[in-house]
Amino acid sequence: MKSVENFSDHPYVFSLLNGMLWSFYGLLTLKKGGLMILTVNAIGCVFQYVYLAIYMAFSPIHKQMVSGACVGAVHLTFVGLVLVVKFCLKDASLQLHVMGACSSAASIVMFASPLSIMGVVICTKSVEYMPFLLSLSFFLRSSSWCAYGYVVHDIFIEITNTIGVSLGISQLFLYMIYQRVQLLFGAFLRGCLKIRVHWLLGLLPNGALHGDKVCSKPVGWQTCLSHHMPRWWPKIGGPPEILNLRPCNSELRKVQFKAASAMGSGHLNVPREGKEDKTVQAQASTVKEATTSNMDVEAAKQEDDEINKG
Repeated sequence: MKSVENFSDHPYVFSLLNGMLWSFYGLLTLKKGGLMILTVNAIGCVFQYVYLAIYMAFSPIHKQMVSGACVGAVHLTFVGLVLVVKFCLKDASLQLHVMGACSSAASIVMFASPLSIMGVVICTKSVEYMPFLLSLSFFLRSSSWCAYGYVVHDIFIEITNTIGVSLGISQLFLYMIYQRVQLLFGAFLRGCLKIRVHWLLGLLPNGALHGDKVCSKPVGWQTCLSHHMPRWWPKIGGPPEILNLRPCNSELRKVQFKAASAMGSGHLNVPREGKEDKTVQAQASTVKEATTSNMDVEAAKQEDDEINKG
């Protein structure tokens, strides 16, 4: 089922407000080369509307109401600020400074919005709900705009994005602390390493092994081949020497596997409850019945021998 789970809409809401304010700031500075500021932020607003529409489409009703209220508040704030700047402030320089200060404040709030879930990250020691790409994009965005501000000597762009770079580094540093090694390098490990699993000779049924290979379908057991490195792999240093896995038949005791790493890829058919278990149980039942029948026949022969002797 598609859902936003615990992801927050705050980054998209504040990004929308930031884009709208900077678009108006670029409109005020058209004569000073503000066309790029206007164009970039106007396109950014379009993207934020798309993101918010997708977020609300897959949100429960109460989150949709909250998101809608936030978007409405953003539009009211923007319209009110534009009216104040255009009709209450007559000096063009004052308009520019007020709008630049408001846009800078909105940018700082936008950069800090992912920090709203930092408490959850610290408590749960998980970065599941703090998207890495979002934090990285904020860092790269603020870095590029900071460089642009120094080139055009715009104090508002310089100060705002310098703070944004600092906040972006903080988010990435927190992500590095709480992101587990196996999640960072899981794809690489699963693609490069595999485990060759072999049944220990002493715990296998007779005839299960042929030389150094595992039989395709030994009675009561399931063939185990190769397996990609699992996501929960504990260390980069290499696989453990011994893995404890359970055979198909749940009544049989746990079996130790000897694991060795090798390059390549493959798949491990881990024993699961289902048809295999039913097959194993049926096979075990058949063997048990056959054994019982053999015992009954032997007992009957012994009785006949005793009678004949008597």
